[in-house]
Amino acid sequence: MMNFMRGSMLRQVQTGSLQFSRLGVRNAATAAASVRPPIQLHGLDGVYASSLYTAAVKESKLDRIEKALTTLGATFKERPELSQFISNPSINYEDKKLIVSSLNKMTGGDALLGNFFNILSVNNRLALLSRIQNQFEKIMRVQRGEVEVTITSAAPLDSKTLSRLESKIAKSKYGKGKLLVKNKVSPSILGGLIMEIGDNILDVSVSSRVNHLNQLMTDAI
Repeated sequence: MMNFMRGSMLRQVQTGSLQFSRLGVRNAATAAASVRPPIQLHGLDGVYASSLYTAAVKESKLDRIEKALTTLGATFKERPELSQFISNPSINYEDKKLIVSSLNKMTGGDALLGNFFNILSVNNRLALLSRIQNQFEKIMRVQRGEVEVTITSAAPLDSKTLSRLESKIAKSKYGKGKLLVKNKVSPSILGGLIMEIGDNILDVSVSSRVNHLNQLMTDAI
């Protein structure tokens, strides 16, 4: 599988000498001191996403970097084998060069983003790229005042029901910002709803009530 994927990557890129940056997360984080993202993210993927955001702001490339990462995220969804290849811990130096070159081409060849890919490669963090893209997307939503709302139901909700729920959320204490509502279907909740509004979770599902009842019965015994 590795040989097949390596051959596929070879066909996608033109090999050439790449000068790898020796910068690390600590250096990037130091440069980020004067520009702070609108939200504090945790974890290594959050640190990288925040550092990239800061660098993009300083170079007035925020919109360009966001579009490039959105394109990259869509590519990963369309071609999961590419994401698997990048996440392989046994990737050698030559394969990393091919990956960085390929990523540069996919995202338009921007110098800032190319350097960022180099940093990930040198620090053996290419496997975090998909998560970094998601974290960067979260930063941009907060900056635009957008609130992501995921309403999980046992069966698909019609547009009228979704509009009614959106209206209620907008009037609640959670409705500060532009709501981005999507419906996720999960039969396992049995009935009711689970609403994820930003970092808040409101669980009024049947499965939650059943679990709570089971816990009460267990405690009583």
